Amino acid sequence: MAVVEIRRVVCPVDFSDFSRRALDYAVAIARWYGSRLTVLHVHSVMMPSIAQLAGLAPGRMEALVLSPADRKQLHEQLKGLTSAEALRDIPVEFSVAEGDVAAEQDSGLIVIGARGAGVVKRLFIGSTAEHVVRQAVCPVLACGQVAEKTLGT
Repeated sequence: MAVVEIRRVVCPVDFSDFSRRALDYAVAIARWYGSRLTVLHVHSVMMPSIAQLAGLAPGRMEALVLSPADRKQLHEQLKGLTSAEALRDIPVEFSVAEGDVAAEQDSGLIVIGARGAGVVKRLFIGSTAEHVVRQAVCPVLACGQVAEKTLGT
């Protein structure tokens, strides 16, 4: 039987309840395997206008770059997602990135929240979790609605 070793767990969060639940799992897995934990927020740098989303206007998407103050605020929000007590004895890193980087992280496991996107949204742009699963070069644990019942809340 092969021994599974996970040196780094990456948990991308978007501050939704689903990503907070995924973070609970990521903390538990990192503790179990003695892994390093990276709590990651990926800011999308391209944003379509409402007219583009509705198919009423062609054109380029606007670039939304984080200011240093925005980046610092997001970093502090990441730190506030989990108590210091919950992270005790776990080497943890909080990171804010821009663009499409979640699947590129050097990790042994990605733990991500997966919310139920509507059929139309999945057909046209796909969910973030589905994108990460397709692009990742490591195992991905997608935590959906069942996570709330499993964790007893």
